[in-house]
Amino acid sequence: MSRFNLIGTIELNGLDKKNPWKKSLSGDNPGLNVGLISVAAKNNRIWTEAVGFKQDTIKVTDQDDNELNVEWKDRNNPDIIKKVKSFKKHQIILDKDHNKTFIADLDFVNYIADNIDLIEGKTVQLTGQIQKNIYNGSVSDRFQVQSLYVKDDSDEDLKKRFRITTVFYWNKDGMDTADWRKDKKLTIFGYTLDYDKTKKGATGANKMTYFPQTMIFDCGKIDFDDEEQVKKVRFRLRQLGLDYVDGELKNKLKKNTWYKNEVVVAYSNGQEEIEFTIDQLSPTQKEAVELGIKTVEDFRPYGSIYGQRVSTWKIVDFPLMGKFVDGIQEEEDDIEDNIFVFTEEEDLDEVMNKPEDPDEDEDEKEEQKDEEAHAKEKKAPPEIDDEDMFA
Repeated sequence: MSRFNLIGTIELNGLDKKNPWKKSLSGDNPGLNVGLISVAAKNNRIWTEAVGFKQDTIKVTDQDDNELNVEWKDRNNPDIIKKVKSFKKHQIILDKDHNKTFIADLDFVNYIADNIDLIEGKTVQLTGQIQKNIYNGSVSDRFQVQSLYVKDDSDEDLKKRFRITTVFYWNKDGMDTADWRKDKKLTIFGYTLDYDKTKKGATGANKMTYFPQTMIFDCGKIDFDDEEQVKKVRFRLRQLGLDYVDGELKNKLKKNTWYKNEVVVAYSNGQEEIEFTIDQLSPTQKEAVELGIKTVEDFRPYGSIYGQRVSTWKIVDFPLMGKFVDGIQEEEDDIEDNIFVFTEEEDLDEVMNKPEDPDEDEDEKEEQKDEEAHAKEKKAPPEIDDEDMFA
């Protein structure tokens, strides 16, 4: 599963919009869906959501990793909350007077909705998990919020940025080095392992499936005459099975072998900014430029020019924690047997690159909610420290 850590300004869709920021969910177990748009930059934003339903019993995990069933009426008992492991809790810190911990999704969502005035327009850190949403012939990423922390805008070290941590799987055939010599950029075609909620495994639970994911490793900002910077490049390349020796990129990956490593990704989601050139002028405008009557700059539109919306995953760091303390590993399982399969009429590139649109009509999608969440401490987790030169 992929975990996210987003720091951005919170914007809201109006309640009169097609996809409002707050939406009641009807059914046998009524609930609430709150959508928060996190904005890291003018052209980089993510639609996130927190979803909760009323339940008779809440299934959690205690400090000894035992399953614990909590009755709805007991869900806010401090002694019970203390027994629950952190990854099954929701933490929300708005200010010194608003610091709450919940084990019920619905309580967390309601608290956000009730205190939205303390969240809208503020710089907020959102943590949670990405969930693969498979619907109507397409796959998209849904950012399911687990915890929320309002940040101090007066902090000069505060950076608005989107980070994802996930385990990435790839092999030699997926390593595209065509852009390395000119742009010092690698494109890696691989997979992430996530739940496929349209399929069941042997135990009856949702099946774990490998979903296609393209990663970028971008060294375009690196000064390759700087020895210290080159050392950092070489270290990261070795975590991908490559190296940089005597000015040349070396691929050390073995054929017919799958590899895996936990990676930290700089995520961006927005329309591509397009460079304005003479090719975008009309025939008459081009003629005016060629005659020296006008320049290309005379015809430049006000502001930036944007193309299609794209989502980009750039590898910026490797946590080197837990199972991956030594970095890159060979994958023993044969992942080909569990790769997500598209039907014949679906185009792989088109489907996997379809972005999550903040204005997309979520009413037409299945209502989903996380059954698991990554461990979070009671205190807001530290912001990820990585090398901005790779972002």
